[in-house]
Amino acid sequence: MEALQAKIDKARARRDRSLPPEFLVDLSSFGLEMLPFEPIPRPTKADDPEEEEPTTIYPADNVLGLPRKVLSTDVLAITELHTAELLAQLASGKLSAVRCLKAFVARAVLAQQVVNCVTEVFYDFALRTAQDCDDYLAKEGKVKGPLHGLPVSLKDQFSVAGHPTVMGYAAYIDQERPQHSVITELLLRAGAVPFCHTNVPQTLMRGETDNHIFGRTLNPANRSFTPGGSSGGEGALVAFRGSPLGAGTDIGGSVRIPAAFNGLWGFRPSMHRIPYEGSVNSMEGQESVASVIGPISATFEGCLAFTRAILAERPWILDPLAVAMPFNEDQFLLKQLHLKAPGPAAEQQHDEHNKPKLCFAIMWENGLYRPHPPLTRALKEAKAKLEAAGHTVIDWTNYEPKRGAGLIAEVYFADGGVDLAKLAAEGGEPLMTSVVARPREREPTVYEGWQLNKRKIQYRKEFLDHWQATRELSGTGRPVDALLTPTAPWAACPHDMNVHIPYTNLWNLVDRPAITFPVTTVQPELDAVPDERPVGELLGAPYDVHRWAGMPVNLQLVGHRLMDEELLGIARLVKEAGVAL
Repeated sequence: MEALQAKIDKARARRDRSLPPEFLVDLSSFGLEMLPFEPIPRPTKADDPEEEEPTTIYPADNVLGLPRKVLSTDVLAITELHTAELLAQLASGKLSAVRCLKAFVARAVLAQQVVNCVTEVFYDFALRTAQDCDDYLAKEGKVKGPLHGLPVSLKDQFSVAGHPTVMGYAAYIDQERPQHSVITELLLRAGAVPFCHTNVPQTLMRGETDNHIFGRTLNPANRSFTPGGSSGGEGALVAFRGSPLGAGTDIGGSVRIPAAFNGLWGFRPSMHRIPYEGSVNSMEGQESVASVIGPISATFEGCLAFTRAILAERPWILDPLAVAMPFNEDQFLLKQLHLKAPGPAAEQQHDEHNKPKLCFAIMWENGLYRPHPPLTRALKEAKAKLEAAGHTVIDWTNYEPKRGAGLIAEVYFADGGVDLAKLAAEGGEPLMTSVVARPREREPTVYEGWQLNKRKIQYRKEFLDHWQATRELSGTGRPVDALLTPTAPWAACPHDMNVHIPYTNLWNLVDRPAITFPVTTVQPELDAVPDERPVGELLGAPYDVHRWAGMPVNLQLVGHRLMDEELLGIARLVKEAGVAL
């Protein structure tokens, strides 16, 4: 362990040196202390060695208001602008890219001090990039691209040339990357200013964010709660407004869960729409349920801007797996929905502004875990608002949820956990108990892998038929246009509790685009347990409405495979109906 500790000390020292000292704050002046963000050692439950005992050393305090006590008026004015407002000011020259960057770095450094979300700031690189944006605008009189001058944070999987991409593994601490990941390169082409890496869990295969190298990331709305994972560093940083836009990844909910636990927007595109080439990953070569890249933002407009900008750069010419599908503006405007119900009835499905009347299906619970009361209330409120806007809402019965959950678990650990264990061993570190795959007597054969893929494809086909069958109930002549569900069975949760993620990973299994968005917060006067059903022991975790009070409550929209722009268009309508905050 001494060799491992030496690596950890080296990585943390490099991270700390990367934080510009002019932005560091003396927390003791504000009644705060530096917390131990250590992920180890941690006791485990005697009855189940794979379940970790919830950590209780972190105070249940909300630090989202701290920037208003600490940061300058100028920094606050910049960092509290939403993405669309920032882009407009950057494009007009009212706000320089350098000034914008410095403001967000100041807030990101403060976020790091209180919630441990950043693994490195590339300040010199980002300053040069921002200055290039300012020089280009001054010389050419136009922006470099649609994300001109916008600071963007990167999950610690996306490489920046000359810097390590640690991804929570000791084995990667000293590996400086020779070139940018494709996503980094395309963000730069779009005019963005990548400025930091954010923390991830060891292996990436967790709904929590901690690792042996950089420790545990906390939720800024309640530091005794998790920010989710695996893009939890992004979720915490964007919630703290230390970044206006973050790039994360999602193989089972790793964009949507952190977005939901932090009251943000998070978009999981269909597989291979956004380029993964050159990014660092766990379980590389596992393409049955591939990880995807998606944005996390405080606003819908941020997610939309990211998706448009990346697809405008034609990623398929740099990534052999990326599908050659430019952003479809007609699909985003939902023009295709005007064509799916021919005949006189079609005229009745549009309002005076020529917006289609949609049919939504609500999944009140997934057949495995019943949501906490705030989630059910959010669904009821969403239903009422959608119906008031003229849309149809029907109920959804989830399709064979135990079978789906079992299939994706098999896919994740189809190699018996060999890949995860091998990379940990290369760095001389143990696997955290929550990511240890159940041991197999032998590694599976190629034939067994083929059979698993056959079962996955068969489930996808049956799920597709299940969705298509709603045509008989929708009243539009189409199957339901989108599914509305919880993102998780709770509004965030205490550390180490977010182990089961079937409200998100089902959509990875069937490769459906999904977007999560904030709806409300937990309110004790509205969200007490309404009856005697065992919601209070959901997954073995007591529900205490007062402990959860004030935590953000998100819902999730799910759409049709490779119809990502349609889902974004539907999300915009849902926002306009007043469902999303």
